[in-house]
Amino acid sequence: MQRDFLRSVLCRLARIADMPHGSLQQTYNSAKNIMYPFGHIDLRARELEAVYPFYSKILPELGFRNEWRGEGSFSFQAEGELPKVSWFGVIEDHSHVPNATRLAFAVEDREEVDRLAEIARSAGAINIEGPEDMPYSRVYYAVYFEDPSGNRLEIYYGEK
Repeated sequence: MQRDFLRSVLCRLARIADMPHGSLQQTYNSAKNIMYPFGHIDLRARELEAVYPFYSKILPELGFRNEWRGEGSFSFQAEGELPKVSWFGVIEDHSHVPNATRLAFAVEDREEVDRLAEIARSAGAINIEGPEDMPYSRVYYAVYFEDPSGNRLEIYYGEK
């Protein structure tokens, strides 16, 4: 019912504004399909206290500056309000087994990859590879590493 009403209002506006009906229909369709590219990540770790020092150093540097801690979990949130704010949560799961999934974070330039690679290294990252140029696109510069629980992460800078 509300959708039909909104459509009728858009049709009237189109006649008033002397715009092609399709233009307003596209606007209507775009407005109702708003999506956010990233809501949150719920990552598992075998021991929360083993990974907390690592994530408390790297996540704020990636823009997740607001911290929350609860029983058996913690998270770091980006700036903003729900539902638009992205957050990165870690939940303790003693039976967690890391797999080949890798979480990648894009940054502004090569220097930022280098800077964050050093922070990851000093925070306790393991199995570090790079930073190095990769053949994925004309410019793709990345560092790959694992958190202390074996979860795979990447920080990269890329260009077309």
